[in-house]
This record gives sequence, C-alpha cells and structure tokens, in this order.
Amino acid sequence: MLSAARTSGKVQSPQAERGTDRSEEAVYCQRCGAAVPPDPEARYCRSCGALLPATAEEPVKTPGDEHPPDPTQAPIAPTTSAGAGTTTSPATAPGVPYGGFLVRLVAYLIDSTIISTVVGVVGALLAVVALLAGMSGLPDVDSAAFTALVFALIGVLLLISLTVTAAYYIVLPPLYGATPGKLILGYEIVDADLRRIGYGTATLRLLGYIVSNAVLYLGFIWIGIDDRKQGWHDKIAGTFVVKREAVRR
Repeated sequence: MLSAARTSGKVQSPQAERGTDRSEEAVYCQRCGAAVPPDPEARYCRSCGALLPATAEEPVKTPGDEHPPDPTQAPIAPTTSAGAGTTTSPATAPGVPYGGFLVRLVAYLIDSTIISTVVGVVGALLAVVALLAGMSGLPDVDSAAFTALVFALIGVLLLISLTVTAAYYIVLPPLYGATPGKLILGYEIVDADLRRIGYGTATLRLLGYIVSNAVLYLGFIWIGIDDRKQGWHDKIAGTFVVKREAVRR
C-alpha cells in the first residue's frame, strides 16, 4: 500500500484519514435511535421525523453571533390601520374648516328667531281660541277663573315651546345636516367621521346645552377659544360644526 501511495504521489495524513472516517460516520436519531446515512443536507430523521443533532461541521449559533442593530438607524414608528386604534379622526385632521364663534352666534340668533316666531304664532292662536271658548261659555267670568285660564295658557305655551325646540334641534340635524341657521351660513353638524349625526347624538347634544348654559354660558363661549371650535355640548356629544363641502356623504 505504501509503495502505491509513493507511486501516485498522494499520501494522506492520519488526521485527514480520521476526518474522512468521521464524515462518513452515520448519525443516530436521539428520539428513535435509527441510524441516518451521512448526508450534509439531512436535518430530520427519516424514520420518525425528529430534528437530528447538529454535526461538527455545522456551527451552533450563539446570541453573540447575531448582529446588533445599527445605532445610527432611526427606529421605525409603528403604524396603525384605520380600523385598529387610530388616534386621529377625519374631523380632527389638519385643515378641517370649522365654524367659529361668530358664525355659530349668528346661526343661533337665526334659529332663536325661527323658534320664537313659531311658538309665538301657535301660542297666540291657542290663546285666542281659549279666550273665545271661555267667554262664550261663561258670560260672567270672575277674576279667579280668568287668572286660572291665564296660567293654563302659560303652561300650554311653555309645553309648546319645549316641544318645538326639541323637535327643531333633534329632528332637523339628522334629516338636513343642521338647523336652518347653520344651513343658511353653509355649515353642518357632523360626527368624528365627518358624517351626518343621528337622532341619538342630536338628543345628547341638545341635553349638552344645559351644561353649556349652566355657568354663565361658558360652554358656548368655549367655542371661541377651542382649537376645533367645539362647545361643551359638542364635546359631550362628540360633534363638530364644519363647512358643508367638508361633510362626507
């Protein structure tokens, strides 16, 4: 054998021979004990599918081998989708044309004039009808009966006023987008998505007027200093007053 090796000029060292023998040794599965033929590409046992132990030629990764992040690279801010915890709604985005204090004040005066006119006309008609009916049935009306009739008319008038006001502020915004005062000036009442509000939101907004009126009308004055021109009643109901062209249909 030695002479043949000299003849060929290729003599393998004992270390090379041992390395060759080691590479040709079979790997045994730690789960089922089956012998797996030497194959550098083999990773799983052919009998049971278990992961084979790492070979000597395959270095084991350690936590120190991983490359640390580049300290000069700025962290990427997490993004959120529209349906998963967005912090900015369409109504609070930059550039939304809100209705300011003066616009809202003029709209309020227009609405108050309309409501007062309707209540006054209806109340006057009822008063005339009641007086005519009372005078025709009671030719000799004493002062006590007349006083009772007056108080009854006042109560009816208050009830009419509350009914007209509630219907005005609860029914009209969901149907037309706002009350006539705001519509005349080109503004509508919307929710956080810049869409027309519903009857429930309109009712909550009307109840919020009580809070805005409670402390010297401070809830209405707040419109002039708020960044989004919201009164306290707007914040309670989550509503905004914006120009008509900004509303989503």
